[in-house]
Parts: sequence; C-alpha cells; structure tokens
Amino acid sequence: MDYESIAEQYRNAKAADWRVYVEIPSFMRLVGDVSGKSVLDLACGEGFYSREFMRQGAARTVGVDNSPAMISLAHATEHAEPLGVEYVLSDVEELDQGERFDLVVAAFLLNYASSTAHLLKMCRVVARDLKPGCRFVTVNSNPEIGSKQVDYRKYGFERLASPDLHNGFEYVFRNYPDGTSFDITIYHLDVATHEQAFASAGLTDVHWVRPEVSPAGRTNFSAGYWETFLGDPPITLIECHARA
Repeated sequence: MDYESIAEQYRNAKAADWRVYVEIPSFMRLVGDVSGKSVLDLACGEGFYSREFMRQGAARTVGVDNSPAMISLAHATEHAEPLGVEYVLSDVEELDQGERFDLVVAAFLLNYASSTAHLLKMCRVVARDLKPGCRFVTVNSNPEIGSKQVDYRKYGFERLASPDLHNGFEYVFRNYPDGTSFDITIYHLDVATHEQAFASAGLTDVHWVRPEVSPAGRTNFSAGYWETFLGDPPITLIECHARA
C-alpha cells in the first residue's frame, strides 16, 4: 500500500467517530498499563499510538513504518511536541532492531499480508522482538466478515469486498473524511490462517477480542447507532504471548 499520496488524509481520519469511540479506546484498553515498559509499535503510521504510549508512561517507544511520508509526519509531530518517540523507516519483515521489547503492538499491520508466507514473516518478527512471555497486541481488519456485505457508510467508510473473497484476495476500505475520500487496499486471510501463523512463529495464548464502544460513544449517539458496527465489527483485536 502506497501511503505517500494519502498520508495526511490517513492521519486526519483518526478523528472519525468510529475510531475515537471504538477503535482507540478498545485498543488502549487491551494494551493496558504501559508504565515503565519498552514498546515496539509496528506500522506506526504518523505515530498516533506511539505518542500515546509515551504520554501514558512508557519508558521507551520505537515506531516503525515503511512509508516515508508517514515517518516524515511522525518526525514533524515529534519536533513540535517532543515526547521521546524513536522512529524507524523500514518494512516490518526487514526490521532488525537487535533487541527485545516488553510489548509489541500493531494497528492495522497484519491485514497487509498478501499470503500465508507473508503473514508468517510478520509474526516471526513480532515473536523475535518480544521478551519471553511478553505480549503482542494488535487491532486489525476482521477476517470473520469475509465476503459478507455490510453497510458501514453512516460511520464514514465502506468495505468493498468481492462476493467470492478467498485467502489472498484484495479488498478495499474506502474512507470518507471531510467530504473527500481515499482508499486503503488490504488482503483477506481467514482466522485459521492467522492462528497457524501465530503458532508457527511461537506466539501462544491467542485471544480474539471484539471491539467495544466507549461510555462517551454511548452517550454522544442515539440508541442503536452502533448496532451495525458491533453486530458485524469490521475490526477485531488480538492478543498473544511470546513463548516464555
């Protein structure tokens, strides 16, 4: 996925209601207390979560992304508001930090794996870079939706997938921020393929977690507003551990 032309749009899309009231609180709740921890943030984008980990007391955060435009935005924000985040421009599969972290996280990384082998490479990097027994936490597109057609337009996006969606097939998240639109192309790999990759990489105790709406999200929107999103959540969260 080439983010060079959409980096700022992608950053601004973090303000979408579903991200503010569902994705972000769900992810941060699953991540939990980061106080004093070293954190590796894969597919960090412009550094949104990397900065949040430092604000919440992480001892060190390293953000990694393969988009020069995203890393440029991350550096610019760090310059304007120094928090001590370190950024690395690299494909995850080629990353070689030479150290292990207390926590590895990723927001929308695994859905860029175009094959079982590609996913396994990502998972092996995660396992290698985790201290024994420590956690990997990710928020990802939800493979359980498969080819099901769900109308998410009232939340500001569409999920455009072929009725014949199979492992390795591309599909599109079309986002509609501020009267504009941009597409993100990702890949479908089913739950079993993910779990096989985790196991082969040495990641254990895998838990799939459904997203939840924050209390503010319940208060600020009418009853039933989130029903479609929660009934067929387009995102899922996963946590697992490196072998002790």
